Amino acid sequence: MVRSIWPRTVSGAVSSATALLAGTLPFTTAHAADCLPPPANMIGWWTGNGNALDSAGLNNGTTENGATFAAGQVGDAFSFGGSGARVTIGNNVGDFGSDAFTAMLWLQADAALYSTGLPDAYLLGKSDPDAGAGWDVRFNNARIYVVGVDGWGFNTISDPLVTPGWHHVALTRVGSVSTLYIDGVARNTTSSRAISSTDNPLRLGHTTRYGGAAFQGLVDEVTLFSRALSAGEVGAAALSGSAGYCRVALAANLAPTAVGQTVRLTAHVAGDSPAASGSIDFVADGNVTLCGAVALSSGTAICEVNTLTAGTHSLVATYAGDALHAAGSSAALAHDVSVTAVATLAVTRVGSATGTVTSEPPGITCGSDCSEPYGVAVPVTLTATPSVGATFTGWLGACTG
Repeated sequence: MVRSIWPRTVSGAVSSATALLAGTLPFTTAHAADCLPPPANMIGWWTGNGNALDSAGLNNGTTENGATFAAGQVGDAFSFGGSGARVTIGNNVGDFGSDAFTAMLWLQADAALYSTGLPDAYLLGKSDPDAGAGWDVRFNNARIYVVGVDGWGFNTISDPLVTPGWHHVALTRVGSVSTLYIDGVARNTTSSRAISSTDNPLRLGHTTRYGGAAFQGLVDEVTLFSRALSAGEVGAAALSGSAGYCRVALAANLAPTAVGQTVRLTAHVAGDSPAASGSIDFVADGNVTLCGAVALSSGTAICEVNTLTAGTHSLVATYAGDALHAAGSSAALAHDVSVTAVATLAVTRVGSATGTVTSEPPGITCGSDCSEPYGVAVPVTLTATPSVGATFTGWLGACTG
């Protein structure tokens, strides 16, 4: 049975089945301080931070032929020295057919690639160039080449915009249009059609069945999405610079809250294969530790806190890293606490039998804690759980629904 509770004095009779009271709660919006929260529909994220693991899914890569790591644009990056150095990711991602997608990366090419007459250097793709199948992105003397999104061939060749230094490159496709972005600006648009499939795997830096050159330089923050990111999303990724996408996602179970009200903060570290280990520090306003060194379980840590004072607080979750997952922080979460919109919700158990009543948002655990303050506009879910042998008889008082 669904019930709704608003913060008033409530009497409940506890004895049997679970009594559930549900309401719709607003969520706080995260605002990026330095790093950028990853957009939705990310299907691959290879950071190059000392490994080729996929921080968005299960498509882990393998470094081959001397591919290593070096200081990059965002933490470490993949380092390719030519001679066929590459990262092989596999066949489970990158065959897009007619589907929308986005592929993005940061690159810094070696000086040796800024010469005329050199073959195209392979950056990223899932293609079989000898067979003319698939798609890929290449670099040649400050230009970006896009192959395979509109039949096999050079579908797009940019102006020589990728000068020495770090540059952000993104390729989006939706419907019959593909767009190439360089440093957050749309530079080339071309028609697009279904991309032919290939059993050659998704790779970075070089591939097999290819007569062209291997890339020489650094590639960082390689991401794939199962949709075309908007121009604003691509621009934001380029503007994030060395901060990049946030390694930690932080969310609150309700907002705003009232003084004394408990809020549950949940932090999750990107990368689930394997899940991150170690701990998270939850901090408010840059220097107030809310929960310190909370151990991760399946990459997630939870902090429940009721000590926030009235006002707007900037909440951040910070991860120190482990052997396979880079250190990082969440974007700052702006959380409002009201000093006036508060009422006390009280639960009374009636009868000789025993049992417990718990609340969502958290706070009430009755027996031991049967009253808590809540914001007057926040519905509260109460769950009544009887002890063995007890029988639930119903709710009384302010329960509705």
